[in-house]
Amino acid sequence: MNHQVSMAMILTLTISSQGCSKPHNIIIPPTSAPVTTVVKTPEQFRWKLGSKLHVTSYQIDDSSVVSVSTDTTRKEVPFVSTSIYGLSITPGNPPGIRLHIDSTANGDQALDLTATVSPQGQITNLQTAQSSSCKGGISPRFVRLFDLLASSPSTPIGIGDYWTDTSTVVVCHGKTPLRQQIIHSYTLVRQSSWQERHALEIHRTTQIEIDGLQQDSQNPVTAKGSGTGLGTLLIDPETGLVLQSDGTSDLSLSVITSRGIFPFRQHGVTRIIAK
Repeated sequence: MNHQVSMAMILTLTISSQGCSKPHNIIIPPTSAPVTTVVKTPEQFRWKLGSKLHVTSYQIDDSSVVSVSTDTTRKEVPFVSTSIYGLSITPGNPPGIRLHIDSTANGDQALDLTATVSPQGQITNLQTAQSSSCKGGISPRFVRLFDLLASSPSTPIGIGDYWTDTSTVVVCHGKTPLRQQIIHSYTLVRQSSWQERHALEIHRTTQIEIDGLQQDSQNPVTAKGSGTGLGTLLIDPETGLVLQSDGTSDLSLSVITSRGIFPFRQHGVTRIIAK
């Protein structure tokens, strides 16, 4: 699921709207008879994350429109951003992940996240050296990690096969902790290519459920919502790393404050390209 706009920004928009302070070939004909080369490729595939050292940089382009509603007003705010993420996976038992956010369009500081990943792509033990703005949570920008890896099914798969994975993480949106459950469903569509490299094309659907954790007197703001996403991925057939991803997402969220419940919707478009 792609998340183009942080909940912190959304909560800020909602609270601000209440009058309160702060809590994105030209085809050249051959000169001679073409030579046909037969390349034997496996009919079934199974990649293993962390089987060897991988270091990849990604450019992530986001555009979205957020609609925030109150009792008397409705605002539509466009967001556009470009971010650079660095991802490294180190072999081990289990393999280790380091996600480094080099830069963002709005000039936010660089961030680092470490985690572990199973051979099937289950991400656990997320940790960051930077202090979080809420108890037990991580920055919403780190949720991108779940977009950069395609989990591997437990057995080899062929064209048309289908599998799912589920991840749960607590994310800090300002001082508000929200639990996000992300369910990805994958279908292997066909063999393909990416920049003259062998690739697999996968269609991925995403479902997300968001629940606010227990409120406290210092931060009487929480939220609840759900969303969906559709994406086409080109992945490395040996590592499961995403080479390119194009997708759309829709999210509906209700921000709950002491003054009432305020709904918002977000529609986003995201492109991720390995550099």
